[in-house]
Amino acid sequence: MRLSLFIARKLAKGTPRKGRRPSRTVVGIAIGAIALGMAVMIVAVAIVTGFQQQVRDKIVGFGGHVIVKPYNQNESYEANPLNAVDSLAKGIAAVEGVKHVQPFILKAGMFKTGDEIENIVIKGLPKNYNKEFLQSVLVDGTLITLPDSAPSKQILVSKYTANRLSIKPSDDILLYFIVKNDIRKRKLTVAGITDSGFEEFDKLFAFADMRHLQNLNGWDSTQASGLEVLVNDFTKLDDTGDAINDKLPSELQAKTIEETEADIFVWLDMQDINAVIILSLMLFVAVINIISAMLVLILERTSMIGMLKAMGGSNSLIRWIFINYSSNLLLRGLIAGNILGMGLCLIQQYTGVITLPKESYYVDQVPILLNPLAIVALNLLTIWASFIVLWITSLIIRRISPVKAIKLT
Repeated sequence: MRLSLFIARKLAKGTPRKGRRPSRTVVGIAIGAIALGMAVMIVAVAIVTGFQQQVRDKIVGFGGHVIVKPYNQNESYEANPLNAVDSLAKGIAAVEGVKHVQPFILKAGMFKTGDEIENIVIKGLPKNYNKEFLQSVLVDGTLITLPDSAPSKQILVSKYTANRLSIKPSDDILLYFIVKNDIRKRKLTVAGITDSGFEEFDKLFAFADMRHLQNLNGWDSTQASGLEVLVNDFTKLDDTGDAINDKLPSELQAKTIEETEADIFVWLDMQDINAVIILSLMLFVAVINIISAMLVLILERTSMIGMLKAMGGSNSLIRWIFINYSSNLLLRGLIAGNILGMGLCLIQQYTGVITLPKESYYVDQVPILLNPLAIVALNLLTIWASFIVLWITSLIIRRISPVKAIKLT
């Protein structure tokens, strides 16, 4: 065992002499500050990443990770159709990284119940539509079922629309569409009510059987407004989008959700700045406290340093004694901080005890996403930064004269 480590362990197990209690208090404060700083960093990263993921998943739920549509298609809801969607979907599904492909149709219309009228965009869903997102935002009723025979007469509406029109599951509503300067209506039954927390999307969309919209547009079963693509790995979204584009004919294009909803994703990326500020402040506090603890330990053990130097101990040996001693405090603080931080995150993740106003934050409780790699990175960053400042601080030992230090005893 290295001599410096052996002496550091003996010091850590020992107690200060009578009348020299300041180190005990300072050490306790240092360990507590390191633990609190690490806990705050873990919680901050978990909240930011959790919030980003939940908001991103909701945006993707309304439009998929990648949208495939014709180049000449405008942004209106009466666009020209995409043809041969089934064969096109099979080709896209074969691209590496693609999880699911489904056609969709968007069409503007109006809801009417009694004297109440509400503008809406109906999103037509295919029989094999992905239910994961809609199930996650369903707050009342059930999802629509799409039989193989006739088009389903069910519809999903948002909580915002349901409150505006005073409707609930199993109520009938009339939908009005303008088709070639002619008004056509459809009577559908509310199957369920959704609430995503994104009011701008909830105000806009309702979900129904795609075959209704194909009939209204005069399209056949192989035509749709476009294709929605879900990918397996969001971090590889751009690469998957490029691979899909390479598979498409020249008249079609694939755009990622980051391109179609650029403003929202820029806003989400800005949340990283908040996390960096918090991490920097907490890391600074932890480093300052570990420096303070080391200085107190050195001052308290000045006579010991003098004796070691008088016995031939090198500055390097003595520096490593106090670096090892302080590292022990750092390790204890990190262990306590990790337990506290992850404990708080797990409590929130499984109980949702801290809630949020959904209309302001798009989520109804503080979101948590514990990323093991991020936690390891935080610990390594703290250890690295602390070691650097410990090494620099320990240089003060070189200035301690053994003769003067021994006289102090």
